[in-house]
Amino acid sequence: MKNKISPKKILANFDFAVTGMAMSVLVIITFIGVITRYVFNNPLVWMEEVQLICIVWVVYGAAGMAFRLRTHVAIEILVDLFPQKVQKVIQVFASIVIVTTVVFLFIRSIGYVELFVMSGRVSSILRIPYRLVYTIIPVSCVLMVGNYLFSLFFSQGRREQEEQKT
Repeated sequence: MKNKISPKKILANFDFAVTGMAMSVLVIITFIGVITRYVFNNPLVWMEEVQLICIVWVVYGAAGMAFRLRTHVAIEILVDLFPQKVQKVIQVFASIVIVTTVVFLFIRSIGYVELFVMSGRVSSILRIPYRLVYTIIPVSCVLMVGNYLFSLFFSQGRREQEEQKT
């Protein structure tokens, strides 16, 4: 059976694509930078700006992915010691803290991006507007909350189905 590329799949994997492209550019630019600096003794002066942009996009692009795949670091050994009802209370509390924190980051990041829009600040060498660099932060926050809630409810429903089977 052939895998069709649908708009739904593209949207669902947007963060994978953005993060993958940014990481690829980061690795390639860094490799080229090492060659030009140490082999040709002629460093690329613009390389640091591109690396900064790529690092910001990799970190925030991957954050939403990590929520969806549930790969963020979690210390569950302590929670597992409690009875099932207490574990559910802890999970609800943790979910409230996580969503509240990401919403706070979203609100603050909107102000941060607005600051760059109003100031028109650009990078010093490549003249890339900082608003384009940091727009990933509010987008990532939306993806983080959406992916977190999706994974939370999807895994909860899957867990309940597994419990019913046994």
